[in-house]
Amino acid sequence: MRRDCRRRGRRREGSRLEGALVVRLEGTNVEQGKKIIAESKLNVTSAIDLDDAAQKIVAAVNRGA
Repeated sequence: MRRDCRRRGRRREGSRLEGALVVRLEGTNVEQGKKIIAESKLNVTSAIDLDDAAQKIVAAVNRGA
């Protein structure tokens, strides 16, 4: 199963998430994945790499997300 198909399914499941989620996207459909996340209206932030993800996690914790 392609990852983008799995992501669409998880987007529906993700509506039950509480707090913030930081994800690092990589691969051929990164832009499509970012669009799906943005349209989901979930509290999900995408990161470029693991350093960026760590900084965004720290920021979210400091905001109390």
